[in-house]
Amino acid sequence: MPKDQFAHEEPLVARLLDRLRIKPDAPLTNPNLDGESGADVLAIVCGKRIGIQVTQIDNGYSLPGVTGAPITGRGAEKRLARECHTYAGFAENDSAKVVANIAAAIRPKALHRVTGFDGLWLLVAVGVPEIGSVISTFVLSAHLSPAHLDAATGPDLVQSSYDRVFLLPVLGAERALFQWAKPSGPWHVEVEPEAAPSLSFDELMARAHEAARSGDLDAWTDREVQKVLAEMRAPTIEGT
Repeated sequence: MPKDQFAHEEPLVARLLDRLRIKPDAPLTNPNLDGESGADVLAIVCGKRIGIQVTQIDNGYSLPGVTGAPITGRGAEKRLARECHTYAGFAENDSAKVVANIAAAIRPKALHRVTGFDGLWLLVAVGVPEIGSVISTFVLSAHLSPAHLDAATGPDLVQSSYDRVFLLPVLGAERALFQWAKPSGPWHVEVEPEAAPSLSFDELMARAHEAARSGDLDAWTDREVQKVLAEMRAPTIEGT
């Protein structure tokens, strides 16, 4: 695996482990430095070597304001992102097509036989926060049925080398995580409640007006921004 590919996929795996409340024994590493291993990221968890493959779906997207615009793929979105400073589009909202695209991403991975690890996981990352991938990988998780995922992917996964499979919306309207595990699943979804804000909107605006009256608005705004950034960067794994 190219070094830059590992640099792209390692944060996705780190986000998955954080969501699972798993603290690896050591930093995540590239298992392909000495040759192809069949995994993209190596995690040492409770002394076991877990190989994790990472893939993303391609839902395509449609251009806004164009009647009958053709559905274009993720590669086209990436080209558009390179050529334009800003761009927009509509994400796929047909859940049947989304499930079919998820199955299409999983199927070729499931055909590979991978050995040499104590466990093998597959991470399907959707809603990837990367310019060129946001629209074409976006999934409305609330409309995604675990039963439909079972029907579309179950036969492939049962025969695969994977012990566990995850579908993780990085960007989405809810904090959802879909999981599948051997011997036969089924898929299930867990949705974490959003953390309640420490201040209501009215309280926050009152503090902003007070800062403006005292001539401290710029400094106050900077402090609030730093608080938000610190909360976003802080690990959520218990014990860290």
